[in-house]
Amino acid sequence: MFDIGFWELLVVFVVALLVLGPERLPTAARQFGTWVRRIRGFLSTTQAEIERELRLAELEQQLRNSSTMNQLKEDTDLMNQRILPDKPESESRDTHR
Repeated sequence: MFDIGFWELLVVFVVALLVLGPERLPTAARQFGTWVRRIRGFLSTTQAEIERELRLAELEQQLRNSSTMNQLKEDTDLMNQRILPDKPESESRDTHR
């Protein structure tokens, strides 16, 4: 995500050491680590929830498509029955002679 090299980290560390001093730097580093851990946890949880919602939306769309296809098939079968009524087998044999 960030392209931070060794020298950039060294500069940040030296500035933090000068600003905070050697007594408060370890405490500040621990606090910073805690914040980063919490932020990563939050982002991970949020990402998992978004992915779950996307999968759910995709499944709902597939279900709607399947339901629509089933309804179209039923409608087509009904129309075929009305347009082309089933003939008894004896009639169909007689007409082909």
